[in-house]
Amino acid sequence: MSGDRNMWRRRGEMLVRARSPALALCQGAACMAFFLIVGVQECFQLAGAHFPCSIMLWASTVISGVSLYSLLLRAARVIIVTSEEHRQKFMFLLSPANQVAVCMGGTLLLCGIPAVLQGTHAALHTDRYCMIYRPWWLYVGLFVCYIIVAIVTVRALYAVIDTLGLAMEVSRSVGALIFFLGPYWLFLALSDFNIVTIDTRLQFCIWGLDYYLMFDTFIASRRYWGSEGLASQQCSTLWQRLCGNANVKNKKYAVLPTTHAPGAAAAAGKAQQAPPDAARERWASSLAMLESPPLAAAYAQYVQQALCYESFAFLSNVRQYESDGYDEIGPQYAVFDRIVADFICSNSRYEVNISNQLRQQVLKVRDRYVFCALTEEARSGVFKAPAAEVAALLDQNILRSFHNTDAFRAACHQQQQLEEEARMVTHGDDGAMLQLTPAATPSSSPLSLSSRFAGALVAL
Repeated sequence: MSGDRNMWRRRGEMLVRARSPALALCQGAACMAFFLIVGVQECFQLAGAHFPCSIMLWASTVISGVSLYSLLLRAARVIIVTSEEHRQKFMFLLSPANQVAVCMGGTLLLCGIPAVLQGTHAALHTDRYCMIYRPWWLYVGLFVCYIIVAIVTVRALYAVIDTLGLAMEVSRSVGALIFFLGPYWLFLALSDFNIVTIDTRLQFCIWGLDYYLMFDTFIASRRYWGSEGLASQQCSTLWQRLCGNANVKNKKYAVLPTTHAPGAAAAAGKAQQAPPDAARERWASSLAMLESPPLAAAYAQYVQQALCYESFAFLSNVRQYESDGYDEIGPQYAVFDRIVADFICSNSRYEVNISNQLRQQVLKVRDRYVFCALTEEARSGVFKAPAAEVAALLDQNILRSFHNTDAFRAACHQQQQLEEEARMVTHGDDGAMLQLTPAATPSSSPLSLSSRFAGALVAL
């Protein structure tokens, strides 16, 4: 319970929110419900009373459904956020309401099992179903299906470079299922053939399983709740084969995908020669990253891998809003209102983590008459304070680890090349200043890159 409370208290932090704390609490509540049911059953038996077997029959599916669906949906969120292909198809699953609806819908489908079994002769006239997960052969088949889905999920997590440790968390859940439920179902099978005699104390195996799942979710995963704990992918040789990712190297910090454009490896090699300290000082904030096309693109990919994409998308939209010139208030208000609806309003799917005071200040300006009454400078800077707070959170949680990646060094090298080329174009061979005709903003400009990144998210 202490772990549950700690995760919920820190739910506003970027890397904690990326772990879907609401779903994690659903998973923890399901495990606690099982502890309670087994404890009450044992108390009934100690008192010489009969515990209704139908409760255990329904608990077998409801508790398992909520717990396992919650874990898979948490892993799915990482895949959706970090993969453009999956994001285009399953973006609706990022909504907490939709996540709960999918979890409850899947659990209701599983409830068809006890609904059928409850009307059987065995359920009505014996205590056969006072043991959870009985009939054992039916639940063995269901959990085998879950293990297959979990393996597919882990493969997908490794494919998108999971940096939050969800791949290993799902992997450990599969190992725990085999470790705790294997002996449990073996004894149930032997009991059916009258080889051994069992009682409800055997259910403490499942108690151990649920305790481990709660410990793994709320205690063992804490090292990934801060930016210094962004995980490199680590797995055993056997699990690497199942994951399809046997060449994973252990790194201190999270890294970007290894799919580079031709020549990127050589650029990265040259980038190692760049002075990292000077580069860190120059690009010491998330807002500064938006000033450089290569750094904006690399940083956008990095925060996407760290599941903080909504914060960077907000900064990108705000920078575009502040830089655009508006001849009329109407178009400016339309852009302002869209940013508020997507990022500022409570429970919006891209809601950024800002103080309630700043949120209310912006929402007060959302009234069209109030917005139009502001000066031009006030309208342009209406997001200045929220953007500064969001940028500070990104700087605190993400920027330091990004500074330690090869992608940052390569982007700095590319930026240096762009600046050298700009100086060569601006000055002639004799050092004289050339008069250049202003050109349209290229598609690779930092604002264009970041706005396209954010716009693609908002359009979904």
